[in-house]
This record gives sequence, structure tokens and C-alpha cells, in this order.
Amino acid sequence: MNAKVMYDPNKNLVVVRKDAFIDKNIKVDGKVIVGANSIIWGKIECRELIVGKSSFLNSVTCEKAVIGANTEFKDITSDEIIIQNRCKGDYVKARKAIVMENCEIEVLETEDAFLDGISRIERIFAKKIIATKS
Repeated sequence: MNAKVMYDPNKNLVVVRKDAFIDKNIKVDGKVIVGANSIIWGKIECRELIVGKSSFLNSVTCEKAVIGANTEFKDITSDEIIIQNRCKGDYVKARKAIVMENCEIEVLETEDAFLDGISRIERIFAKKIIATKS
């Protein structure tokens, strides 16, 4: 099968294959899995998002998100988010955010921020910040 986007209605699951280029919006009341090296220009709205490494995301709204290493994004709004190593982004708004080392984020707005390693965050708005150097 050569389709770049696959949908399973039984599991409420959307899978974007690796190296895909998507310029449409993705909206599903379930889980979205994005393969490595994918580019998504449209908005993503879902419950759970898992992104492979070295991808590009435009706008995301979800409850849970795991953003793979070396991924670039414009804005992400999520309840819980894990941003892995060397990601670059403009804006993150979350209730709980975990940011791994060597990330570059312009604005991080969260209640609880856990910063693991040295990252560059231009502005951070948080009630509670825990920072470790690993």
C-alpha cells in the first residue's frame, strides 16, 4: 500500500507514514502517529499524538503528545507533552511539560515544567519548574 495517511476507524487511529508531506488538516477523536521525516502543514487535532524524529509540525491541539527528537514545530497546545532532544519550536502551552536537552523553544507556558538538561527557552511562564542537568 502506497498511501501516506492511513485511518483505522475501529481503533480511531491515524498513521502518517515516514517521509510524508501533508498539507491538509487532520482531526480525529483518537490517536495520531506521525512517522519520521514527515512534514505536516495542516492543523492536527486529536487526543494523543506521537511524532517520529526529524519531522515538521505546524499547529497541534491534543491531550497528550510525545514529540520526537530534531522535530520543528510552530505551536502546540496540549495537556501533557514530552519534547525530546534537539527540538525547535515557537510556542508550547501545556499543563505539564517535559523538555529534554538541547531544545530551542521561544515561549513555554505551563503549570509544571520539567527541564532535563540544558535547553534554550526564550520565555517561560510556569507555576513550578524542576530543572536537572543530566
